Amino acid sequence: MVIKKAYTNNNGDFQTSSTRTKRVKYAIWFRNSDKRFKVKAGTIFWDARHRGHRTYKRQCWYQDFNSTGVRSHFYALVHNAAYDYYSRAVNTFGLKKPNQSWLRISAKFNWSLGDSNHLDINPNGQIPFVPLLSFHSEIRVGRKSQGVYAGSDRIYGTVVHEMTHASHYRLDRSFFINWPSCERIGPMAESWAEGAETILTNHRYNQLSNNYISTQAQIRNALLVAGLTNHNDDMQTLTIAQIDEYSPIVVDLIDNLNQNAPGFWVGNQPIDNVSGYTLSQIQSALNTSRGIHGWKERIKNINGNDDDDIEELFNEYMFDLCD
Repeated sequence: MVIKKAYTNNNGDFQTSSTRTKRVKYAIWFRNSDKRFKVKAGTIFWDARHRGHRTYKRQCWYQDFNSTGVRSHFYALVHNAAYDYYSRAVNTFGLKKPNQSWLRISAKFNWSLGDSNHLDINPNGQIPFVPLLSFHSEIRVGRKSQGVYAGSDRIYGTVVHEMTHASHYRLDRSFFINWPSCERIGPMAESWAEGAETILTNHRYNQLSNNYISTQAQIRNALLVAGLTNHNDDMQTLTIAQIDEYSPIVVDLIDNLNQNAPGFWVGNQPIDNVSGYTLSQIQSALNTSRGIHGWKERIKNINGNDDDDIEELFNEYMFDLCD
């Protein structure tokens, strides 16, 4: 029987009002007050929660979720990332909120991050038409990379990536239909989500720490030596031949780095002389685009004074021939 309910405050402190019951047990569900999303415990059937293992006598219940090897820590990371996307990132960067009034996010403790997905998208860019009341969560997120804990920034980035797909689905649902005249739209969707993931994750973690170093960089000494310490910085080292549908083209439209500049890195990286665009502008250009050519032309129309540089950049990323 539930006696009292409360929500944690902005500092994560949890406290209910006093009760007449002398001995109570506490549990935390990873939800939010306006019910925009639910974190599920790896399956559609149970909500993620953290339970106390002893009784308390009308006292506050303070819990620490810093232990990386336990499920409650993972649930807290997924919840905080989703909440931050809705409450801060969407407004800060002018992004569309995800489609449903609430989303189910399945936090899969033993999954790899590489298996995470948003179920409105399959590898061919088609909609599987998963109904909201099906036995699937709309978003599924793993915890591991190469069999071990991936790090909070990478989990945050994965949640943002999948929620950006959900946001894109709300913005332009028909984009995800496999149009007869279009070979593939998957690379556009993944490149957009990858770019939003990169920008939002680094914005968040650089706010939290002046000395932020991504867990990705920590396992790549070459990146550290080159000063590439932020989330997804390794994308800037990819050669044209190595780039797949998860391309850094969105970041290239925003940043001031030309990864093809002499001495930056060894290889044949894309030429990037474009900078200064925003996620909101790129999202607006993506809306109603059915191929990379249409996306490119809409980006050209935003400023109208760097058409040659945009043409050059997009020619490096011709991974999709749709229009």
